[in-house]
Amino acid sequence: MDCSNLPTWIASKPPNSNKNPLFSQFNQNPFLQFPPSRTLSRCPSRFAPIQSSLRQLRERIQTVKNTQKITEAMKLVAAAKVRRAQEAVINVELKRNLSIVYNRERQAKITSEILEIVAGAEALT
Repeated sequence: MDCSNLPTWIASKPPNSNKNPLFSQFNQNPFLQFPPSRTLSRCPSRFAPIQSSLRQLRERIQTVKNTQKITEAMKLVAAAKVRRAQEAVINVELKRNLSIVYNRERQAKITSEILEIVAGAEALT
């Protein structure tokens, strides 16, 4: 808006808008709420009409199919990662249990050797 026309713009009367009843009602009551857009639409159903060509629909269907393929691939990758993590947990538990068994056997062998040494020392004295 040009600032030089500002006084004339403010002083000018609003345009004659008797043709549109919503606009004239709004001028009378600025707090008037417009009706929902569904009542203003020309389509009587609650669903919007499809305004797409057959080519656009085919492209959309292909896009959805591609998205489904990508999603399925992501599911497979996630399942493989979960399986590997579960196997790693099982392997850690097996390694820990094996380590405990090995340490107990080694401790038992050391204890038996100490007992033999003590028994031999007592036999000499």
